[in-house]
Amino acid sequence: YVNLIEDLQRVDMLSLSVDERLVFFLNLYNAMVIHALIRMGRPEGVMDRRALFHEFQYLIGGQPYSLSAIKNGILRCNRRQPYSLAKPFGGSDKRLQ
Repeated sequence: YVNLIEDLQRVDMLSLSVDERLVFFLNLYNAMVIHALIRMGRPEGVMDRRALFHEFQYLIGGQPYSLSAIKNGILRCNRRQPYSLAKPFGGSDKRLQ
């Protein structure tokens, strides 16, 4: 599985339609949650939860994606997460294309 994840670095996100990208990231998010929980364990507190959602990342098409970036930046259309002042991606971020 980990070897296959490395192939995600070469995925061309621009070749996917909007619907295909949505399906891709929805499935990837679920797979990442499982992988993160296996690798890092169940979060015990706020700091563990932050590490799980912000620090655990995959490199996709040359860009880093955390669980939080996928959830709030892609699946929630770049909306800020609760209790945050900033959106996940800036206006010129390539991950918004």
